[in-house]
Amino acid sequence: MVTVENTPPPRASDGPRWPVAVALVAVSLLALAPALLPPSAPVGGGPQALAVVYPPWWSAARAVGAAARSSQILRLGGLPCILVVRAASTERLRADGAWLFLNPILGGCAPKKDR
Repeated sequence: MVTVENTPPPRASDGPRWPVAVALVAVSLLALAPALLPPSAPVGGGPQALAVVYPPWWSAARAVGAAARSSQILRLGGLPCILVVRAASTERLRADGAWLFLNPILGGCAPKKDR
């Protein structure tokens, strides 16, 4: 006895899906890139505001203490390990334990507007 499967003809949308996934990842990375870039140095080379990310297991007190040794603290970020500071150089902050420096506006640490 011969059995014949009744399968529908292939559709144009049944092609490989990996190009769509690759395109979505690429667009996501391009959208996040500005937030990961540190702010550009101000004209004249003076202190600049930046968001500093310390190790996530640090308490807020430890992160504030480390940042206060070499910069002026402007405000706290969304997590205890993120601070927005004004510093002339990132070298001392990194020596005190900072992991990452972000643009405070694009990194989501901008001050909230009063309504």
